[in-house]
Amino acid sequence: MAGKAALHLVSAWATEQHLVLGQVAVADKSNEITAIPRLLSLLDVSGALVSIDAMGCQKEIAAKVREGGGDYVLSVKDNQPRLLEDIQLCFEKGLDTDFAGMEHSRHQECYDGHGRVGRHCVYTILNPEGIRDQALWQDLKAITVVFSERQEAGKEKAEEVRYYIGSRAAKAKTCANSIRSHWGIENGLHWVLDVCFDEDGCRMRKDHSPENMALLRRLALRLLNKHGGKGSIRGKRLQSGWNDDFLLEILSCK
Repeated sequence: MAGKAALHLVSAWATEQHLVLGQVAVADKSNEITAIPRLLSLLDVSGALVSIDAMGCQKEIAAKVREGGGDYVLSVKDNQPRLLEDIQLCFEKGLDTDFAGMEHSRHQECYDGHGRVGRHCVYTILNPEGIRDQALWQDLKAITVVFSERQEAGKEKAEEVRYYIGSRAAKAKTCANSIRSHWGIENGLHWVLDVCFDEDGCRMRKDHSPENMALLRRLALRLLNKHGGKGSIRGKRLQSGWNDDFLLEILSCK
């Protein structure tokens, strides 16, 4: 409908299962900060490690995850300047003193493929000192920094530093796995929905049709992913429309 904004959803993604566990529409004149607690209320996060980007780095959201029996890994950026400053100072001290007196761990990953060479160096400090508002971040037990380097053919080396807080007393390797897995939603869900389902180009606006259609796309994607045959998601969608037997095969996937 004319003048109605496009639908914006917050989704919960199970990394290992490649499955959307739930979705909540961001309300008008609101943002993800209010939508995330509503989504968490729909989920059983007991025992889960919940990773959220910097938008969700809020004290109330951290408490919501812990109240549900889960642990959190939250990206820290400029929207939490006091917390970011304290974490940076803590790692500066650690690197300058070789982490003397600090319970810490280190993990490094290297990759080479698709014309890119990269390296991630991850440091985690458990029970850090010097976080001024630590008591306000429920059960904060770990801080993590990721130093990333990436070199692509014909381009200058790209470097990035990212910071995280967590409630689980885990080593750097576990934190690195969680951080890397977090971005699986981009390739495993958002990119596929845009490229194969043209979700960003959908012009539905009336009533609940955008949210309902978004749910159907995610259900369809789950069934297509479960199908063990060869072929791309786009190809399987086309074949489902041409061949009723193949469509029934897709719909029967468990």
